[in-house]
Amino acid sequence: MMPRDLDHLELPRATRPLPRRLRGRGRPPSRENKEEHGGHLLDETDEVLVEFSDRARPTGITPTLVFRLKMQRGADIDEQMLHRMGLYVISREPDKTVVVFSSDEALDEFRRYLGEYAGRIPEGHGYAFLAAIDDVLPLTSEDRVGRLLRDEPLHPPYSRR
Repeated sequence: MMPRDLDHLELPRATRPLPRRLRGRGRPPSRENKEEHGGHLLDETDEVLVEFSDRARPTGITPTLVFRLKMQRGADIDEQMLHRMGLYVISREPDKTVVVFSSDEALDEFRRYLGEYAGRIPEGHGYAFLAAIDDVLPLTSEDRVGRLLRDEPLHPPYSRR
């Protein structure tokens, strides 16, 4: 049986407009010890990878890796720069979190940027803009629930309880 042969949930349409999200751009903050900060980001990226590799992968599906970048207050990274690092923006949240996805192969590019930022790759670039990232975090099940669904939860027959 193929997914296209299955009945899909008929979800209710949103009837009210969502509030506008303001997207201010700022300068990357400076870090006192970018080697330590870069190492911290690399460690968190590795933890996200371990958690992702522990998940069950359905046969025949090559999943993409989805995770969050928690930005420092007042800082941001341009979407084009994230794309150069192999990351694609899914959403920008009001709490300065950027939800991104990447393939396993493209994540190596992101790790290379972090390694150069941390000074672990000799003669690498500084990539000072990476100072804008406070944390690299896995995407939790709570993160997958949007604002509308949180405000107006599904009721039977849609809920799985």
